[in-house]
Amino acid sequence: SSCFGSNEEASVKIKITTDLYPEEMRWDVTFSDLSFKANIVKWSGEGEDYDPKSTKVVERCLPRDCYVFNIYDAYADGICCNHGDGEYIVRYNGVKVADGKRYGAKQSTMFGSCDDNDTSPVVEGA
Repeated sequence: SSCFGSNEEASVKIKITTDLYPEEMRWDVTFSDLSFKANIVKWSGEGEDYDPKSTKVVERCLPRDCYVFNIYDAYADGICCNHGDGEYIVRYNGVKVADGKRYGAKQSTMFGSCDDNDTSPVVEGA
């Protein structure tokens, strides 16, 4: 997938396979602490927009920057494995930068055009 003016923009693709209770899930993409727009929400999705036990892919061209993908679950059991085999995958310009299944209440992963190219999960809370 290509973005217009690809030097300034990058493709962000979010693929989510839901469990039986997608309404418990939501996600957002925020600017990371390394960005001067830190913690501003750039893009978000609500579980109500997803069908149970189904896969949906959304894609957007975003300015090249350092972002954090946050995914939340109201019941704190992620999207696997008690009520279905759900998972999520985030790609930045086609490269997988985040994925998960059993993430509890929240999982946050820094990705994108970050100074240190660190795309490892940032674990917050318990």
